[in-house]
Amino acid sequence: MDLLLNLSVFYYIGIAIWLSINLLTCRRYSISRLRAGLYTLSFLYAIAGAMIGGAFNRFMEYRITGTHTLTLVAIFGGVIFTPIFIVLTVLIERAIRRGANTVLVKHSREPLPQVSVRDTLDLLTPGCLVMLALSKVACHFDKCCYGIPWSWGTYSPYLDTTVFPVQISESLTTFFILVVVVYLMHKPFYRRGMAYPLAATIYTFCRFGWEFMRYYPPKMRHVFLGLTVWQNCCVAVFAVSVACLLFLFKKYPSFETEYPNKKKKRRGNKMTAVRSR
Repeated sequence: MDLLLNLSVFYYIGIAIWLSINLLTCRRYSISRLRAGLYTLSFLYAIAGAMIGGAFNRFMEYRITGTHTLTLVAIFGGVIFTPIFIVLTVLIERAIRRGANTVLVKHSREPLPQVSVRDTLDLLTPGCLVMLALSKVACHFDKCCYGIPWSWGTYSPYLDTTVFPVQISESLTTFFILVVVVYLMHKPFYRRGMAYPLAATIYTFCRFGWEFMRYYPPKMRHVFLGLTVWQNCCVAVFAVSVACLLFLFKKYPSFETEYPNKKKKRRGNKMTAVRSR
């Protein structure tokens, strides 16, 4: 309850937009009510991941400096754990459907279609990016995650000086990533399931650079290999995301090769979500 009361209004705006995008997507592609409910509640995965990230941040601060701030959430935690929670949910749903299909086949009933992990991630990625971008706006108004002292920018009450507006910079970068991902989803070479690893690859690359403009106490600036905690996380997530992209390119054909009959009707890769109802 304390977490919900202390969140900025921009977090709630981000959640509302995420819900709206998911509901409109489900309606447009005639997704079942059960799956629509799962998509609608997916923002809870981001909040849970951010809370895990906040706990990890407090742990690292205490281990390195002997003290820690009252950080409730860390947005990067949501970036890491949201796809993990989504994939686990889909795998559980697939297992349930397999069990149900065994019973349906025995009674000569039509089996339920299987759920696609790749389509699910593609459908939820745009909403994730919108919420991530607005979360950084919330950080700006909450005066957390502030930048290093700078000749121009925004005022930080914690440093009592003008600091670089790193939160707004990250927010604009994330909106740019959203545009790039949606644009590439319409290209012939696109593979289903690429949206989230593609977004994570670009985001971690940019976030690594923005970390140099973010203020840290001296002990937290050089944690491992001369990098901050989150820069090390960026390197790890970047490597995993690139590996996922290479795997998708190697194992799966492009959308138009996989579904040649839908080439003219296609509006992004989301057309395949109808198969996952």
